[in-house]
Amino acid sequence: MDDANNLKLCRITPERRLDLKTFVPSKGSIYFLESQKTIMVGDGETYGGIRMVTFSDLYNRENLLVKKSANRGNLAGYSLRTLKEISGTTENIDINYPDDATLHVSGNCVLNFVLPTDLSQCATKVIHLYATATATLTYQNCTWGDNLSAPTFGTAGKSMILTVRFSEGSALVSQYMTF
Repeated sequence: MDDANNLKLCRITPERRLDLKTFVPSKGSIYFLESQKTIMVGDGETYGGIRMVTFSDLYNRENLLVKKSANRGNLAGYSLRTLKEISGTTENIDINYPDDATLHVSGNCVLNFVLPTDLSQCATKVIHLYATATATLTYQNCTWGDNLSAPTFGTAGKSMILTVRFSEGSALVSQYMTF
């Protein structure tokens, strides 16, 4: 085994901090800056390496992670789809439900929209329904967009996409498309 293939860790004391600024750490080398409680990683190109994480970043983890529920602030980017099978059951959908869900539906099912008790809470959900067999859907605690009635759904092999907006203590639902 050759030493060049081994992971190398190095603690940089405050006295040696200036040394780190004058050379390019090799690719994959990891340095801990004791005075700043910071981890630096060498990329073979950048003087001093690249700052990865500080102790305060780790200590204040709320700043690094997006919460699954509660106030998440303003988000950008995308979410990952959640897949669930429901057959002859009630599916409760509330503001903490996944933002993008696919439900494989069969039998007589109920989509129950659980209204938030805190009127300041709001959320938008996209639900892709796919009938894996003949299905019947009943909707509870929601208002359909433009005061329309709930769409029929349930032909095996067909899909429908719903958007749900939880706002001011209500659930407003719109049918996006059926295909």
